[in-house]
Amino acid sequence: MNLKLKTLALLMLIGCGNAHSGSTSPIASSSTTEQAAENSAPQATDMASANANRPERDAYSFKVTTDLDDAGAYVDSIYVEGWANGKLTDFRYGHALWVEQLTTKTDWLREDDINFDGYPDLLVFHGYVGYGGQGGDVYEAFVWDADKRAFVYVDEFNSLPDPTCDDESKTITIAYRDGAESVVHATYRVNGNQLEEINYECEEFEQ
Repeated sequence: MNLKLKTLALLMLIGCGNAHSGSTSPIASSSTTEQAAENSAPQATDMASANANRPERDAYSFKVTTDLDDAGAYVDSIYVEGWANGKLTDFRYGHALWVEQLTTKTDWLREDDINFDGYPDLLVFHGYVGYGGQGGDVYEAFVWDADKRAFVYVDEFNSLPDPTCDDESKTITIAYRDGAESVVHATYRVNGNQLEEINYECEEFEQ
């Protein structure tokens, strides 16, 4: 084995020994670490400046494109684009529908203030859940983040049939029949991008 190979083998053994013994690489000096952090971390002023260039909520309008099933009889998916000041924004969202819809349907979107912060949020129709025609429409929800000037997806909002906003209590209520012998009444609140359950009651009855 020549000298270069011997040196390489020795370095490999040392590296393996360090890995098994739990030793770590030398820690960089404080000044080096701070400088690296400054170089890698996004600057708050830069982010604020970038957000300031994004359109305000009241500048937004939305375009919905529908796709039909193979027979061309029903809508089976939709695609939404956000427009502001005559330009296409980075808000673009689409999905297949849980339940196909008639081609005459036009109410694909709702712009309700579901977190009661004064800005209209966006609900995108996704389908229908419930029992015996006594369920309700469900939606994917996006709340407006005024600081980021962007729409943020709300987890699990699509589990709420026919969500109704109560301005007085600042909550969202639902009521629907989920089975042959049961009716659900529930109350929720949107906190950030999370859905919080406040109250849930399932009333059972005999037919």
